[in-house]
Order: sequence, then C-alpha cells, then structure tokens
Amino acid sequence: MHVTLAGNIMAPSVAFAMLNRHLAARGIQTISLLGCGKEIDLSSNAVRDLVYLADVILIGMSGPEKLAQTELEIAEKALKQDVPFGFYADTYDAFRRPWIPEFLRKRTSFLFTVGEEEKVEAQKLFPDAEIVASGNPTWEYFFSPRFSKYEVRSLFKIQTGEKVILCSLGTALEPNLAMLKNLNGALAAGKNNYSLRTIIIGIHPGDQNYRNDPRIYAKILSPIFRALFVPKDKMPTMDIIPGADYVVDTPGSSIGINAACLRVPVICYCSKEALDSLEESTTKRSWRPCESGVILPVYSPDELSLAFGQDFTAMIERQKEIYPAPQEKGRAVKIMAETIQKYGSGKNG
Repeated sequence: MHVTLAGNIMAPSVAFAMLNRHLAARGIQTISLLGCGKEIDLSSNAVRDLVYLADVILIGMSGPEKLAQTELEIAEKALKQDVPFGFYADTYDAFRRPWIPEFLRKRTSFLFTVGEEEKVEAQKLFPDAEIVASGNPTWEYFFSPRFSKYEVRSLFKIQTGEKVILCSLGTALEPNLAMLKNLNGALAAGKNNYSLRTIIIGIHPGDQNYRNDPRIYAKILSPIFRALFVPKDKMPTMDIIPGADYVVDTPGSSIGINAACLRVPVICYCSKEALDSLEESTTKRSWRPCESGVILPVYSPDELSLAFGQDFTAMIERQKEIYPAPQEKGRAVKIMAETIQKYGSGKNG
C-alpha cells in the first residue's frame, strides 16, 4: 500500500510526521509532503504523478487560504483519478474551512476531527464521509513537557517569587500587534499589583513578519518590563509553558490548549483582529476552549488588566475535566492508520 500525506502549516506537518513513523512500522510505504508553515511547491504534473502512485491520500486543512492551495490541488487530482482521500482537522472547527469547495466535501472519503463533539457538525459539511474522532496526535504529548518549571525559569533568569507571563504570538501581524499593544497597557496599569516584571514572547515559526524585522514587536512594549523574544530556534514556545505563571494566547492557537494540559492559567485575548482572523478560517467568532471554561476569554484592555488578579482554581479544575492525561500515547495515530488502511486497500495492490 502507498499512502501520501500532505500538509502545509506546522500543525498537520508535525502530526503527519508522527503518523508517517507509525505507518512505516506497519510496513506501509508513504510519501510525506510537509510544508512546516510554507506552501508546498509542486508543479501540476508533479501533483498528478504523486496522486497516481497513491492508494489513499490524507490532506491537511491548512489556513490561511493562501497556504491551502497545494492541498486543494491534490484533493482535486485525487477526485479526478478516483483515489480515496480524506482530510485531517488538526484543531477545533478546522473542518469548517470555507475555502474547501462543496464538490470536494461531498466526495471526501473520511475526515479526522479532534473530538467526538465535532462529529455531528462535521457530518453536515462532509455528508458522505466517515467522520473519525481520532484526536490530534501531538496533543497526547502536551502532558509530558521536556523541561521542568525550575529549568525554564533558570534558563531565563527568573527571580524567586517573580510572576512571569508567556505571550504566544500567531502568524498574522494585526492580531499580534493588537495583543501586544493591549497587553503592554494592561500590565503597565497593574504592574505594582501582580509582581510582573518579565514577559516572554513566543514567536510562531510561521511568523514571516518577525523574520523580516526582528524588532517589529519590541518597539511596542514598555521598557519597564523585561521583554524576551524567543523564536523557535532558541526554544519552542511549548517548551516555555512550564515556567510561566500565566499564558496569554489568541483564539485558534494550540499553545493555550498545551498550557491547559499542564494546568497553567490561560487568558485568551479576543481582540477584533484575532476574532476576524478566526472567523476567516473557521466561519466562527468563538473559540471552543473559551466556551468550555478551560481558557478565560477577555475582550478589552480593561478586562485583560483585571484578569491577572483572578482566582483560577475553577479554571484548573475544568482543565483537568476536559483534558485528562491520556492512558496511552499513540492512540490517535493508531486510529488514523487503521482508517487509512481501510480506504487504501485495493487500488494498486
């Protein structure tokens, strides 16, 4: 059996790399096209040949739309060549991507979602697909951080008793600027109350604006804070989480989910720019972790300023309920592999 895995953005790329190893252990041949945040650059003929060789194809649901074009082309070629194909929705409401045309949704063989609660709504958009609540393979490892709280705080020279905020940025410039501007104002107003002196800003690996100008965000923050900008090549944002007292995130990001799995208080700054970006990619202006109570949504600088003084006990209990530690790792890729094998048997032998 030959399987093709194709995903542009980081989330499906990481998950597909894990799935690739699991499929290889089963003796299944794979071709993995992983953009890791960049558009996969293939000619039309290369896409055609790639699809022809495959018995089944699994495709990511990347966003924004400009990073989904090769994925869509692969799906269209698979449809024309009668090769079974499915999609992988790596996070909440990703199955709602508005740029996936109806004719592809109607001919999709299978769709992986992050949870059972999404199956009913997903079935409405993919009426003839088998909806499989596989979960996200990477989320299983959110409970096992690489570094301890002590190690992270030592690395960044955090003083005993000092409160630290980890601010996780996304790829879009406007939501990033809005969050940092309002976070700066909120912290400046409440600095004496919260013992907050250090802000660690986790740079998204797909943030091209930061790559072009590493000073683009630094000019926003007040010099009264020690601001540490940390790109992935220095330390991935997920590895910093254990050392943080609070995580400030944006709707649609997995960092807040990761922090919830580690029982760290998470504040989601729902600026207009961030909600516009979320709606553009999911057709919704609400983020499921905020709805379920594992993350605190705030909508204004005043709410953000007050958030750091709240009691997060109820939130932590809710995090334990919604994100219990998995009994075993590898469950998601196992479910995905079994589904792929079912649809891939028979085309080329």
